[in-house]
Amino acid sequence: MSKRIIVFVVVMTLLLIISTTLAFKISGDVTKATETNVLFEDDFEGYNVGTFPYGGGWELWFDGAGSAYQIINDDVSASPTRSLQLLGLDGWAAFAAKRFTTDASEIGFQVSVRVAETRGGNRDDARVSFTSWTSPSTSREVAPVCFQDDGTIVSDGKILQPYVANKWYKITLILDRPSDTYSVWVDGVLCGENLNVTTTSPPETENPLYEIEAFSISQCYNQIQTYFDDVEVFASPVLLVGSPSRTPVTPNYNEDVAVSVAITGDAEVDQVLLFYTYDLTWQNVSMTKVDDTFNAAIPSQPYMTLVQYRIYTNDTNGNWYTSSTYSYTVSDMFPPEIVEVDWTPEQPSANDTVRVVANITEPADASGVGKVLFSFRDCFGQWWNTTMTYDGVSALWSVIIPQQPHNTTVQFQIAAYDKAGNMAIRENDAYMVVPEFSSTIILLLGLASITLAFAIKKKTSLLSSHMLST
Repeated sequence: MSKRIIVFVVVMTLLLIISTTLAFKISGDVTKATETNVLFEDDFEGYNVGTFPYGGGWELWFDGAGSAYQIINDDVSASPTRSLQLLGLDGWAAFAAKRFTTDASEIGFQVSVRVAETRGGNRDDARVSFTSWTSPSTSREVAPVCFQDDGTIVSDGKILQPYVANKWYKITLILDRPSDTYSVWVDGVLCGENLNVTTTSPPETENPLYEIEAFSISQCYNQIQTYFDDVEVFASPVLLVGSPSRTPVTPNYNEDVAVSVAITGDAEVDQVLLFYTYDLTWQNVSMTKVDDTFNAAIPSQPYMTLVQYRIYTNDTNGNWYTSSTYSYTVSDMFPPEIVEVDWTPEQPSANDTVRVVANITEPADASGVGKVLFSFRDCFGQWWNTTMTYDGVSALWSVIIPQQPHNTTVQFQIAAYDKAGNMAIRENDAYMVVPEFSSTIILLLGLASITLAFAIKKKTSLLSSHMLST
């Protein structure tokens, strides 16, 4: 192989590694805490198929359908080729546990879970948890995450999300001992935050979180095969990423949205990115830190735009975290503006209809003018309601008021609604219908004025002629 080919292969390999790393950073869905302080991890690859992994420190606390069914399986796996299969009985769980000891204030685990089928029952098909031994037939599980037989993942009595049979789900749990709370991620998405710690049986002391002896995986009672893979138990998570807040909560079309998220933990934050989309193309902006809070803004968007956003966080150890995806729909809470109203003729007679024209506007990103209602009071004092018509050429709204008797004062008002339902109203516009004879009087007065002016001019001319002849 020539040197040129070798160099080419090396360069291409490096490019592949770099592109893979960048792709991971963009889509990063890792939510577990740390690669340091790992208490134990197991992908079940180092055991013989058909055996229970006693050699890895696992204990079969309860044997379910029998120890022959609690075995390493190579038919299905999350990675690379093997997993641990458990099968329980009605009233007797298949329960595997691995002991650990730590006084860390924050502990967590990550495990992949797969359930072979769901039957719609009310029991759980799989369970992952911290636990402690209580008797040869019982255990106390702390903050368990359960795959219910009805197809939901549940913890602390709350449905985290649905699941389907024969699909792997990665569960990550971080437990905060001082606050008695924990958070759960499913496939890298935060589904339960600051949940209250519960146990499956009463604790022996007031500090059940410090009674934890082991991590456990189990198949409870339903005789449904479940599989577990890629277990990791760790202490002191690197970062805890809270749920982001936004201001305003319901933004208008003319408002930027400030997004803030609190990030705490033992590691140093490398960068925090706000990802957002309003057209299915994700954009990102770096968030700036103030104390433990990181902040960034999403630019204002037009009315009814669906904006989605989430937070990506990277620590200096190279771990990536992501929040759930949040969303809001841009609103319009401002009424349209009635800029100007005119009517012609300005002094109508009883023979005239009157055309009222209104200039009504909304900003470009607002909802737009939806309808304009028009009301006027006739000669009998009765109010009539109609709608104004929009002219796309002039961009004006108009309506015709029918003829009214002379000496009538016609009052009218305009109510303009935008497409979001906001209303602007203009009242107290009015005009007087000129009496029918007024036009004749005006004409006669005009003729009289012309005649008088002509007469004066003629008399003046005759007087001037007389003076000249004298």
